[in-house]
Amino acid sequence: MESAFNPEEQVQNIDAKLIYGLEKVSQIYRVLLWKTQTDIGLSPIQSQILIFMLFHDEKLVSISNFAIEFSVTKATVSDAFKTLIKKGLVRKEQALTDKRRQILKLTEKGILTAESVKTYTQPLEESMSCLTSKKKEQFFSLLKDLLGELNKRNIISPLRMCITCRYYEKRASKSYCNLMESILNESELRLDCVEYEAG
Repeated sequence: MESAFNPEEQVQNIDAKLIYGLEKVSQIYRVLLWKTQTDIGLSPIQSQILIFMLFHDEKLVSISNFAIEFSVTKATVSDAFKTLIKKGLVRKEQALTDKRRQILKLTEKGILTAESVKTYTQPLEESMSCLTSKKKEQFFSLLKDLLGELNKRNIISPLRMCITCRYYEKRASKSYCNLMESILNESELRLDCVEYEAG
């Protein structure tokens, strides 16, 4: 492929169309995230950190983990945390088990801010409502496979998805979770599982 951004290439090549389409979707995320800076004075990385902290276990909350999670440098994450602490959205606490270790937690103000920011994708969600359930399931299946392949190639940060979890296995061509001890339908597979353990 010469380039997915060449309209002539897109005429003949479905891969080029898909890549171009995914790039347009990524633009939407960037625009919506930047809008949080205008609306409440947070940079995109600060908004992403708050949302992540709202929904994930504190064991995943660290400078090094966020650098991997969002594919940025530790210095960028460190600067973002300094600002979030200064704004009173995040606080540091000493770990009970190890006095040398500090835990980063959302303050009450941080929780309220994260709650207001977490819906930044609403315009995209509203646009997806025009798709049928069947189309959404097909799209999810393709997206899961694509993300799995990108994950294998280390092109994106590691995902906490079922198909890379130690509890996951294929049984007679069906997905099975050994933690839940049950067969999973395609729509039940997760891209970000709270019980995930690396395989």
